[in-house]
Amino acid sequence: EVEAGVLILWQIATVIIGLIAVAYWRTPLALAASYVIGGVIGLGTIAYYLREYLKQIARHFELRYAKSLLKDGWPFAFLGLTGVILTSTDTVMLGWFVSVEQIGYYNAALRPIQMLFVLPSLLGHVLFPLLSRRTKKEESH
Repeated sequence: EVEAGVLILWQIATVIIGLIAVAYWRTPLALAASYVIGGVIGLGTIAYYLREYLKQIARHFELRYAKSLLKDGWPFAFLGLTGVILTSTDTVMLGWFVSVEQIGYYNAALRPIQMLFVLPSLLGHVLFPLLSRRTKKEESH
C-alpha cells in the first residue's frame, strides 16, 4: 500500500514538475531534469518511510546474505532490464528511419497508452501483498 502511494506521488510530482519545466524552458534537458527530480522525491519519500528498517539493516548487515540476494535476484534484475530494452527498442529503430520530430510525435502518442499500464500495475502492487497474506492465513487453518 505504501509502495503504491509512493509510486503515485512520484508520478504526480514528475508530471507537475515536467509541465512547469517545459512551460518555462522548453528544452529536453528541462524535461529530463524533471524526471530526475521526481525520482529523487520518490526515493526520499520511501527512504523516510523505511528509515528505521534501513538502520536495522545497516546494524545487522552480513555479506553472505548480500551474496545470496544477488545470486537469487539476478533473474528479476534481468527481467527489469529486458523490459526497459523492449520498451525502448521501437524508438531506437524509428531513429534510423525517421526524423527526431516524428519520433517526438510517436513518443507523445505513446505516453497515454503507457499510462494505461500504470493502473493495473498499481493494483497488482496493492493487491499482491493482501492476497498473499490471506492465502497464508487460509493455508494455516
